Parts: sequence; structure tokens; C-alpha cells
Amino acid sequence: MNFTWNAIYSDGEILAQYDEHGVKNGYENIDRTRLKSFALLADDKLLFKLHLEPGQRLIYRRRVFIDPTDPTAPPQFFYMIGWQQKIGEINTQSITYIYEDCHIEQAGIWAGGEPSQTSYEKVNGWLFWY
Repeated sequence: MNFTWNAIYSDGEILAQYDEHGVKNGYENIDRTRLKSFALLADDKLLFKLHLEPGQRLIYRRRVFIDPTDPTAPPQFFYMIGWQQKIGEINTQSITYIYEDCHIEQAGIWAGGEPSQTSYEKVNGWLFWY
């Protein structure tokens, strides 16, 4: 399955991860001042769309996990899509996890912070390396 994203701006303009000539737009090319929603597509079909409210900032990451019990298993990928917003002194964040098989899981409040390259968490026997 091929995953790509679209950034949709408040004026209706769309910044696709790959333009019509196949040139890649990076995450850093998204104009966050105009961002209204963010869509993840699987084989060019809409899989998930996040609508952002005023004051919310996009969170988007692609992560890799490896089965520590089977070093020959290929790495698996998942996507983190969500938002962050500071309300008064409280930093609020919400994350949705989207897996290669297209199943979706919603997290509670994200603990925050950018994980280091040596960070990992163990979930259901899997190690998630960041």
C-alpha cells in the first residue's frame, strides 16, 4: 500500500506530498498559518482526514517498529496524525495511529516531546523504536 498526504488550506488550495510531476513536497513545506485539514491517502484513496480548529497545530510523523523476537521480519510502519494546542498553561495533544494494514487507533492525551533516536516503547510484544 502506498501512503501519501495532502495539506488542505483554508482557501481550498491543496499541497500534495507529490505534485503532478512527481516532485516531493516535504512536511516542512506545509504552510501552517493557512492549514485547515490534513489527509492521509492509501493508494490515492482518502483513508483519514484531520480537521484543525483555530489554534491547533498539526502533528504528523511516520514511525518504524521492529519485532525483537524475529530479526528477519521486515520493519513495519505506522503514521501518527494529530494536533497540539496550548490552552492557557495547559498543553493539550491528541494523536491517531494509522497502520499499514489501514487499521486506526486513537490515543489518549499524548505525553508530548520529540522522542530521541534511542527511545522505544514496548506494546503487545512489539518494540517501537523512535
